[in-house]
Amino acid sequence: MSTVDKFRDYLKLLDEKEAKIKELKDAVNSETSLKLDLLHKSNEVRLHPDKVKEEYELSKAPTEKQIQAHIDETYNELTDDYELAKQNTSLIRKDLELIDNRISFEKYVLQLEMKQ
Repeated sequence: MSTVDKFRDYLKLLDEKEAKIKELKDAVNSETSLKLDLLHKSNEVRLHPDKVKEEYELSKAPTEKQIQAHIDETYNELTDDYELAKQNTSLIRKDLELIDNRISFEKYVLQLEMKQ
């Protein structure tokens, strides 16, 4: 493989990294949006424990565990989406790390070839 071909491969990896960074940005934005949405909805429930008390016909004010269980059940899809978004972001970060390793390797190969 010629030096020019290796240089092209190196540039392709840089393009791939740029695309992956954009993908990570979108994933982080999605994760953050879901996290904030879940936080706001959870806070709304925590600020109005009387609604939880009425819904479950409790004789006393609900405990934090009961409130959390209500939040988990009411917003289970949102919670699941948030957890999936976190995992997706994590996987994209691992992909980016792999691309960085490949870039380092290609850079090293190019440097060795330039010395010869």
